[in-house]
Amino acid sequence: DTTGPATWKGMDLKEALKKFFGHEDFRKGQREAIQAALEKRDALVVMATGSGKSICFQLPSLSLGKPVAVISPLVSLMQDQVIKLNQTVGPTLVKENQLLKGCPAATFLGGSQMDKTMEARVAQGAIPFIYLTPEKTVKYGGIELLKKLNETVGLALIAIDEAHCVSEWGHDFRPDYMELGVLRESLPDVPILALTATATPKVRQDIARSLKLREDRASVVCPFGRPNLSMEVRTKRGLGADLAFLVEELRGPDPP
Repeated sequence: DTTGPATWKGMDLKEALKKFFGHEDFRKGQREAIQAALEKRDALVVMATGSGKSICFQLPSLSLGKPVAVISPLVSLMQDQVIKLNQTVGPTLVKENQLLKGCPAATFLGGSQMDKTMEARVAQGAIPFIYLTPEKTVKYGGIELLKKLNETVGLALIAIDEAHCVSEWGHDFRPDYMELGVLRESLPDVPILALTATATPKVRQDIARSLKLREDRASVVCPFGRPNLSMEVRTKRGLGADLAFLVEELRGPDPP
């Protein structure tokens, strides 16, 4: 149900959703994931691509006024999200004096980050959304930086985006994914939100075990049915007949 009141400790979550993202209501699964984070509970979230997984970790950060660390596998993906947040959420934060002058709303840390002042700004708690790769987190000072940040201003949560990579890549291709369980040991009071668009029950178990998600974690698994998509199996009748059928489908019905 996404139509009822959505509040947390007197905070109107729908109002925050409208203010920062311009949406009137939550999509399926978003509210449950957000409330789990606000209650400092871990959560494993499985939602279809394009269904709004990012809001599940962005809104708790904005509602609590605390930064969130997002572990993501691809620099290009991080850059896209950073640009989008700076364009959409950044102006609202500036307008409400919730962002220091000259600071972006979001940044990414790693070898391809050319602005060497970013880590210092992150450590001060000046940037709400911090994106890191697993390698930066585990090998190159990310854990220490997040611990310092949590001690300084407190972390709202840690989000593991594309969490199926923990299971699918962590065993060989990118072993640092398997080391992300150290986040639980290093930051025991910070909730972990694992998000993916593709995970079988076995993969979900592997994710929970590898990340050391707590037993009382929320499990948000949304259906993947798309009403605008359908699948149909047809017997091939030869190239000419198949092409003729395709042409007719693309042309659509004749006008009256």
